[in-house]
Amino acid sequence: MICSARSKRLRSMRRRVNQRSTPLKLAGTAGLLLGLVDTALRPLGAAAAGGLVLLYLGALAFHVRARVFRNLAFPGFYLATAVASLALALSS
Repeated sequence: MICSARSKRLRSMRRRVNQRSTPLKLAGTAGLLLGLVDTALRPLGAAAAGGLVLLYLGALAFHVRARVFRNLAFPGFYLATAVASLALALSS
């Protein structure tokens, strides 16, 4: 299997992005859970939801920029759940 330079570059870029985004995803998840547990921490939950929305918007932009459309549904679904949690956090 012959790999082009572009596909090698995309694979290495994807690895770096995954390594950097994992702590952000964990922090967003922790913020959402803390916002659900305590009413005094609801602003933290809203901020975490907003951060996750930005993170998944970036993921969608990265997929579109790299022209990888076959698995665009995964970040799209996560973006939809982040937007829903942001809407719920801001409405309550």
